[in-house]
Amino acid sequence: MFELNPKIADALPSVRTTSKPYKWEVFEVTAKDGRKYVVSIGSYESDPGAGGPTAIDVLVANNHSHPRNPRPAMIGGGSKELARVKVTPGGVYLDVPHLKFHGIGSIVFNIVVAWAKRTFPSIGVVPIRIVRQDPKSESPKEFEARRDALIKFYGRFGFTWPTPLIEDEGGGFSSQDMTEEDLRVYPEARLTRIRRLDLPSALDVLFDDANALIDAQAELEAGSKKLAHTRALLTSRRDPWNVVGRRLNFIMLPILFVCGVAIGRWIG
Repeated sequence: MFELNPKIADALPSVRTTSKPYKWEVFEVTAKDGRKYVVSIGSYESDPGAGGPTAIDVLVANNHSHPRNPRPAMIGGGSKELARVKVTPGGVYLDVPHLKFHGIGSIVFNIVVAWAKRTFPSIGVVPIRIVRQDPKSESPKEFEARRDALIKFYGRFGFTWPTPLIEDEGGGFSSQDMTEEDLRVYPEARLTRIRRLDLPSALDVLFDDANALIDAQAELEAGSKKLAHTRALLTSRRDPWNVVGRRLNFIMLPILFVCGVAIGRWIG
């Protein structure tokens, strides 16, 4: 666990806005275009002795969006519900497009699965129910593709669905009953686009990224102020000339008219 100084915390709003003492792990993600991004994933296990619920919260710090986003790039979590353990809060998705499909979701789910296996041995697991999104934003064909991809993803961790799939009255598809023994942690070695970094050395990279983000925002704000000042200066210089132009028009138009009449008579 490490402390963030105020300057770095301000560059990571999704970290700054929480008061929980998260335990941080740092990873390097290689995007499809070859660029590398440092990603921080924090987990916080509640203390049952303090009278609170037995639960775990996971968040991925969002330090890759412009402007800085106060929401985490992704969340995860687990909790005990009656006599079973739940390993996802539902509605989980990664909110940074260039980080999608590189293994971050698997790392987040691994953290929750490992916590569930360690904390609740032999207990039942709450099924995962895949539901259709807003019909206006997701066609039946798009839903089927997303459903099949999620079934494949959750299959990494031991979840199974009946064959053929069974749709419930609400249009959802629930996984089959299982216990903690059926849960599996997906091997990180198979995640070829993400690797765990040594925390001390990774902090330097993370803080450099955060400081670069601070500097970039400061330059943008300075540029905006300079542009506003230049616009105001040009306006202040233009207005007097507008007044002069209007006065010249008032004086010159009669003169030009008289000259025009005189020239016409001389020619005539």
